[in-house]
Amino acid sequence: MGPLQIEARIDQNAQLSGQLTLWNQQGSRVRRGALLVIPCGRALLYAEPIYLQAERSPMPELRVVVLALQDRLAYGPTFEAALTALFGGGVSSVSPTEAARAAPASAAAPQPAADLNSLIAEAAKDLADYQRLTAEGKLGEAGQKLEELKRTIDKLNSRQK
Repeated sequence: MGPLQIEARIDQNAQLSGQLTLWNQQGSRVRRGALLVIPCGRALLYAEPIYLQAERSPMPELRVVVLALQDRLAYGPTFEAALTALFGGGVSSVSPTEAARAAPASAAAPQPAADLNSLIAEAAKDLADYQRLTAEGKLGEAGQKLEELKRTIDKLNSRQK
């Protein structure tokens, strides 16, 4: 499956396409970020940020992150929420409050769920570090963080099998 098929799957998702249409009608404009492709094992994880930009604001705001892996599509208001929906059995949502309610509670969860939550948090941190290092021009260190992100996603993906 390639980038164009992933874009089509995002467009065909009823909840996402409905929300994007609604956001485009309220004096705002939806901006789709670059589709990132992260190799993990024999599969590819696709990640696309979607932003909302108000007519009077020059700065777009991140509204949803969409992840696709093989035949699965998940999304959330943050990368971490989207990972939880993809790997942790959470529910995809464009609302931060819905995503928080749908996320598994780590305090009452058994050890495997706690491991899953720590892997998801680790992946989110790796991505944030990668973005920061790239912005600072530290491409060697950024490449190392991207490799760490790939390893963490591989661990998450191997738990699904």
